[in-house]
Amino acid sequence: MKKKQIASESLENEAALLWRRYKDTGRALNAIPGLGSGAMGLTPDSVKARPDYQKAKHESRMAFEALREFNHRNRAFTFRRAHS
Repeated sequence: MKKKQIASESLENEAALLWRRYKDTGRALNAIPGLGSGAMGLTPDSVKARPDYQKAKHESRMAFEALREFNHRNRAFTFRRAHS
């Protein structure tokens, strides 16, 4: 197997892992009771103050940051994958 092909497979695995983590943390955040129950679909401050919301929000943000950093570091790989 070529070195470039191995690197590509490794990047694909890492991208899949980061994407899955991002989606899972988003689902966990959306599962919190009271999310979006305020006026115009906003989340009330009473929900935002709860530890379970803060933990889920933090994990979701960290997963997004990791995915964004991966995409930034591997722009050529993500571009090729999206346009092939």
